[in-house]
Amino acid sequence: MLNKNLLLALALVGSMGGCATALPAQLAGARDSYAVANAGLSGEAPSPALYEAKQVLEQANKEFAEHGDTATCRDYAYMAQNRLELAAVMVQTELDRQTIVASIRANAVADEARLETGRAQAISLSLR
Repeated sequence: MLNKNLLLALALVGSMGGCATALPAQLAGARDSYAVANAGLSGEAPSPALYEAKQVLEQANKEFAEHGDTATCRDYAYMAQNRLELAAVMVQTELDRQTIVASIRANAVADEARLETGRAQAISLSLR
């Protein structure tokens, strides 16, 4: 009898847990991507694309909280994920641009130093 009651209780608990709507994979992925992007950009200026992604992610979270796993929730999560990918590309592009500019400046300084060395050698040879 105890085993029968225990099995009944476990079945009841299991069926109650099944009523909760599972988090859609799209929303879980968008949340994870946002957390990674937000942490990775902590030292950078806020990205407008990241802000837009956050707004759409909040819509997806709201939709999920109010209606569960719906097509609208998954659509918002998908849009948030795309905006997060765009934000990551835009930030990486800006970082690459800054690296290129720094490299060009360093080369310009090196070129100027070589020119000065060449001028000094030319003056030294002309004074002989």
